[in-house]
Amino acid sequence: MAKTARSNPLVDAAAADSAETKRKAKTSPKPRTARWTDEEVKRLRAFVPDGVPSGTWSFIASHFEGRNAKSCRQKYFQIADQNKKGQNWSVEEDHILISLQGREGNKWKLISESIKGRSENDVKVRGKK
Repeated sequence: MAKTARSNPLVDAAAADSAETKRKAKTSPKPRTARWTDEEVKRLRAFVPDGVPSGTWSFIASHFEGRNAKSCRQKYFQIADQNKKGQNWSVEEDHILISLQGREGNKWKLISESIKGRSENDVKVRGKK
């Protein structure tokens, strides 16, 4: 009769703990779900003078507890960008958008560079209306 390998519960538990620790180490920290404070927005603006980030978004996120690169980039382009227009679209802006979208397609970043004060996301949302 062949011997069957018996598992050692202590060894199995240690291996499971080790695997779990490695898995957690590989994943990026979970972003905070709390709203951004006014202080965080001010600090974020300081990292992005003149609309040009001073370093990568990952570098910037490392200075914000519980925030990742994606959340920092989104917050900047959605709210913290001081050059962003917060008003209704003008007829001229609509004409530029329609013209460029007809010529370039849905290249929102390229189109947004031609419409001062409008982010890529602003242009995309307006272009889909």
